[in-house]
Amino acid sequence: MSSEETVASLARLEALAAVEARNDTEPAQGHTGAPAQAEDADTEFRKHGCRLGYSSVLAVKSVDEAQSLLAHIFTVALTLNPLKEIGGMLFYDENTNAIVQVLEGPAVAVRDLYQKIAADTRHTSVKLLWDLDVTSRNFDGFGMKLGGSMAEVLRDGDVADDQQELLKLAYISQLTAKRREAAYADLQSILQSAIFTNPKLHIGGALFLNPRSLHVLQVLEGPQRNVRALYEKIAQDGRHTSCKVLSEEVVAARSYEQWGMLQGDASNADWSSLRGWNDARRRRGRDNVLEADDACAVGEGLRELGAKTSQGDA
Repeated sequence: MSSEETVASLARLEALAAVEARNDTEPAQGHTGAPAQAEDADTEFRKHGCRLGYSSVLAVKSVDEAQSLLAHIFTVALTLNPLKEIGGMLFYDENTNAIVQVLEGPAVAVRDLYQKIAADTRHTSVKLLWDLDVTSRNFDGFGMKLGGSMAEVLRDGDVADDQQELLKLAYISQLTAKRREAAYADLQSILQSAIFTNPKLHIGGALFLNPRSLHVLQVLEGPQRNVRALYEKIAQDGRHTSCKVLSEEVVAARSYEQWGMLQGDASNADWSSLRGWNDARRRRGRDNVLEADDACAVGEGLRELGAKTSQGDA
């Protein structure tokens, strides 16, 4: 931290003074230095650790109001976070009143704290940037550090991503739209959402459409917890039904380097790489939704969908 005085640095100094004054008048709280307790806490973190990042905008109208609110945030963090074994880092942008914060600690405690922050009316435009299971800490000690830049805080999302095993999940589903035009409109909405949401979750993938049967095959790839959470959300989406997982595999490296959702020409797709595909193509009747002879039709549908999506963005 540089010696330059900022609203956030002054607020943190105010919070440190308040905490020190409170400690002088109240009995010490928290862990009493027992090594066994610290060891148990480390073991618990390795099993159920979480690093969560979010952004928000403070609902303040002046510099003094911003400093007062930040001082309160730091005071609460420095007082209560050690009791919950939560650490992290916060950056405040004076020009926009935006906050980016990382919370790190036991999963239940971190996610409970985030829910309280999201419900606090002093924060507006709260957005979850990542929520990842991790086995080691990036932040020494508990409380809340002050970040020197937004990039410094955001960088920890990438680090957290690297600590999780990658999961590649493929599923098929049936669009509920009755006509092809309505199906294209639904998929355009789905793809536009994926373009903005999936990068925050470090998820990539591809989506394939059978324009005759309006079945969809989608591949999701990214940190395990995020991929499974996204699939659960997809499975409850009323725009499609009959979701069925074809394959779910931990992989060593990404097949989709860019995060978001790719639309590809399925005429050259290697469907055999998906477990369950070979069995599915041998079935006949209604369940046989993605036979090899449908590949050209799927590719044609994707090209048409891509054109419609581009027209919609123009």
